[in-house]
Amino acid sequence: MEFGWINIFGGGIVTVMLIPNILYVLKNKDTENKCTNKVMNIIEQIGR
Repeated sequence: MEFGWINIFGGGIVTVMLIPNILYVLKNKDTENKCTNKVMNIIEQIGR
């Protein structure tokens, strides 16, 4: 199975885009979720 350069490039871009999210979670891991909208909470968990 051979992957071209576009897949490596795309994987790198996705990794760079995730760095701020990872840093935010590490910094705020003890913060309580104050949102009561159940649908929005489910969508947020799917996004993670």
